[in-house]
Parts: sequence; C-alpha cells; structure tokens
Amino acid sequence: VALGSRVTTGQPLVQLDTAMLDLGVEQARANAKRAHSQIAVLNSTLDSLGDAAGTLATARGQLATAGAKLNTALAQALAGRAQLVAAIAALKQMIAHLPPNTPPPTSTPPGGGAPNPKVVLAQLEAKLAQLDAGLVLLQKGLGQLATGRVQLATASSQLSSAHAQLDR
Repeated sequence: VALGSRVTTGQPLVQLDTAMLDLGVEQARANAKRAHSQIAVLNSTLDSLGDAAGTLATARGQLATAGAKLNTALAQALAGRAQLVAAIAALKQMIAHLPPNTPPPTSTPPGGGAPNPKVVLAQLEAKLAQLDAGLVLLQKGLGQLATGRVQLATASSQLSSAHAQLDR
C-alpha cells in the first residue's frame, strides 16, 4: 500500500522483512548452545579443581606427618649423638690414664672379663660415624620436605588462580 491509496478490510498494510530477525534468532540459539556446552565444561573443570583441592589437602597432611616424624627422629639422633660423644670423650680420658706399659688385648675377653677400652672406643667411634651418616640422611629428608612444601604451595596457588578464573 502506498501513501494515499485506498485500503480494504483485511488488506495487509505493511509486510516486514524478517530475514534479519530470523538470522538474529538463529545466532542467539547458537550462542545459547555454546554457552550450555561451556557451562558443562566449566562444571567439569570445577569438579576437577575440587578433586585437586582434596589431593592437595591429603598431600599437606602427609607432609605434616612426615615433617613431624623427621623432626622427632632428628631430635632423638642429636640427643643420642651428644651422649655418644660424651661416652667417647670419657673413654679417651680413661685410656689416657692407663699405664703406658700395659699391653692391651686385641679384643674383648670371653667369659665376662673387663672389655678392652681401645676396642670399645673403636666400636663407639664406628657407631658415631654411622650416626653421623644417618644425620646427613635426616637433613636430606628435611630438605626434600621443604621442597615438597614449596611445590605444595605452588600447586595450591595455581589451584586458587584457576578457581578465580572460573569464577569470573
């Protein structure tokens, strides 16, 4: 119908071109489908992050337990070492006061005789060397524990960052 034309009842006055509207509706439907699939991916990622958080909590507990055990073992080893060093010093002092002409036996006599102080000294010094080697291992374990704590903190930070990105 043009301006000034005569119209009759039921005659269409205007016909809209819906091609652009139909295209917009199709794009909105496609965007909605994409959003729904992204929501599924995000939900799956959130589940994975929750699992990772549980794993980190377990690892944190294991590190704490291991740290407590290592620190207890280190304290005991250091106390034992102090006692062993004191015993060695006392034995060396006793050996220094032995008569110079006394020929020491080469081993501890059988049958409950007095043990040879020089043999006992050698045994104690060997035990001290073993204890010192054990202390080195304990210190190495404490170093590995510290490394594990750093790795755990890094993983925890990354997990928090991932979770914050998902929350946006």
